[in-house]
Amino acid sequence: MAWKFALFVTIVVVAVVVQKVKIRIQTLTLPPGYSFNDEDCSLIGQGRGLIGSEDLALGRHSIIFVTSGDLFGIFENGVKSSGDGDIWMLDPRPGSDHEPVRVKRLGFPEGKLFHPHGFDISNATDRMFAVNHHQTGSSIEVFRILYNEECAASIPWSCAPARLEYEVSVESELFPYMGLNDVVEVDSDHVYVSRWQVFSFPSGGKKHPSGVMETMKLFAEIPINMLGLKFTYVYLCSIRDSVCTEASDEAFVGANGMTISEDRGLLFVNDPLEKMITVFKVDKNNLKLTKESAIRLPVAADNIEYVDENDQILIGTIPDITPMLQKAMKGQKVKVPGGMAVADR
Repeated sequence: MAWKFALFVTIVVVAVVVQKVKIRIQTLTLPPGYSFNDEDCSLIGQGRGLIGSEDLALGRHSIIFVTSGDLFGIFENGVKSSGDGDIWMLDPRPGSDHEPVRVKRLGFPEGKLFHPHGFDISNATDRMFAVNHHQTGSSIEVFRILYNEECAASIPWSCAPARLEYEVSVESELFPYMGLNDVVEVDSDHVYVSRWQVFSFPSGGKKHPSGVMETMKLFAEIPINMLGLKFTYVYLCSIRDSVCTEASDEAFVGANGMTISEDRGLLFVNDPLEKMITVFKVDKNNLKLTKESAIRLPVAADNIEYVDENDQILIGTIPDITPMLQKAMKGQKVKVPGGMAVADR
């Protein structure tokens, strides 16, 4: 048993060294003019119950929908540690108060918790697809978006401009518990789903593993991530019958945010640990994915959104923890390096 522990420690040490070397190389290759420009940003939604926001998307009438699932809380302590999450909406137009409003959900299964993670708004079919982590697993919840046309046109809103009507849940044995990240619609009966975790989380969260196996899986995350081992995939799922398969042979360290072109011909998949967005061609016959190219990023990213009008990708970047900690340890005021980036083809 001692040699197994020694081997494990050796692997972790090697992984840490390799990761530090990679970080140093990437730091030296940041593009010229890299700087912070978020001094005029302000925080909205405070004190309204908007906790753990992960993703946002633009619907009709300039309505921005936002997921709120207390993700940090449930990942640490399990889904039962937090109350229900929700979908929120806000009006970004001049003259509005820019504060989020909770969206009413109709027909959602009674007693089922709702902790939304990544999601997709389809303005072609007026549907919402949301990754949900609940008591018994992780699934994709499909909603019909019901717009109130008159209300949505007013500034500020005098009533609820949209509601959600539950349609169906997509579930699969391929989905690890709390291990799904994002979803996008590809046609009226199919979605792509990204898997960002190799193993399921403990049912009670990372702080409460049950048994040796769950503990070992948590420890295994460290060398997997630091060595860049690729064990996660993007799945193609049927909405009607919940049948899911791997969409391609391409594997990721942690498949994360996704976006798709309007003609459903290109899918973009982000891997934060690789600092890379992979571009796939979608086979119109069987919806399988073929890798076309890769976009290397100067910083780690999270959610992404493709803009057809100008062939750009809007990128939500992840705060660079290393300089943040270095400044904090020196007692300096910390500006968190993060925000938004744009990728041009």
